[in-house]
Amino acid sequence: MGNRVQSVERALKLLLTIAKSDEPPTVQEMATKSGVNRATAWRLLNTLEFFNLIHKDERSGKYKLGLGAWQLFSTSNLDKFIKNSKQILQNIVAKTGGTAFLEILAQEELIVIAEIKPNNPIQVDLAGLIVPHYCSSIGKLHLSTLDEKDLDKYLNQNFKKLTSYTVVDKFELKKQIRLAGLEKVAYNYKEHQEEWCAITSAVLDEFGHHFAYVVLTLPTYSTTKKELLNLKTLMKDAAQDISKQIV
Repeated sequence: MGNRVQSVERALKLLLTIAKSDEPPTVQEMATKSGVNRATAWRLLNTLEFFNLIHKDERSGKYKLGLGAWQLFSTSNLDKFIKNSKQILQNIVAKTGGTAFLEILAQEELIVIAEIKPNNPIQVDLAGLIVPHYCSSIGKLHLSTLDEKDLDKYLNQNFKKLTSYTVVDKFELKKQIRLAGLEKVAYNYKEHQEEWCAITSAVLDEFGHHFAYVVLTLPTYSTTKKELLNLKTLMKDAAQDISKQIV
């Protein structure tokens, strides 16, 4: 546990479980997902509820975020950060006709915090779709943050060739990942599904670490690989503009 307080960490795990659940969870569901026994989960939830961070529906026994959590959010700079970032994403969408996302990394999980869709009736819908790191633009960019040992460990597996464009050669993958790390931009052209492509740029914090990712998805019927790569400058500029919002 290091210097962390176990009870606080467990309480925050429960809070995150509620925040990330599609449907309000029960005590047992949260205890299972968070790795906490039911009795401990019950005591921690009572404490969170006392501070209005969560709310229990007495009829169903399920929990959702409380007014206190939303008050903390509304008084934080994150609210302003998302609002300003959406304006930048809107500019990307207006120029490309694609769908733009802003994702952050929390607890080794990528979470979408902002999304702007085009008015075009034909869109790339990736909702609920799990894309392996080795064939996604954001995945390659995230892998570029690994040290040599951890990257080699990740690459030491048999990757499935999902389309004829999927790169599974370990040397080529490593080359692409390291290049993504240098340029702070990565792309995927028909590597997961031939119907779509994507390009991602890294939003850096004041220390040069990956803070968030700007992702643009486009349909391949109207986007060539050359056109996708030509969007590097646009994406890097957008990431830099969003980086300026971090305070």
